[in-house]
Amino acid sequence: MRQGTIPIVPSGVDVAGGKPVASDGISYLPTLLGKEKRQEKHEYISWEYPEKGGQLAIRMGNWKAVKRDLRKNPNARWQLYDLAKDRKETTYLAVSNPASLAQFDAIVKKEHRPPHVAEWKFLE
Repeated sequence: MRQGTIPIVPSGVDVAGGKPVASDGISYLPTLLGKEKRQEKHEYISWEYPEKGGQLAIRMGNWKAVKRDLRKNPNARWQLYDLAKDRKETTYLAVSNPASLAQFDAIVKKEHRPPHVAEWKFLE
């Protein structure tokens, strides 16, 4: 299942009474309706966006990993934060967590899809 997909498609299918396809992500309809059933959780969420020179971000549990300015520096290093202890993202933890960084690299390799819009191409 693609972990980083936007939940609009599965949520729309859920609203229409259909069964969402697992590869489209997780419906957030239970949360919107305040259902007693707990919302399903992603193992991680990853996203890519063109602002600030092209960025990657991954949220996994309390960890948030970010790479910035990828157009100028395709080999930019991960900035890693523990959001449970550092909500303002002031303490870089990447150096002390190399195993996590390898895991984030694997997630990017798995989830990245070539974009259809030229402005979004910063990983090719």
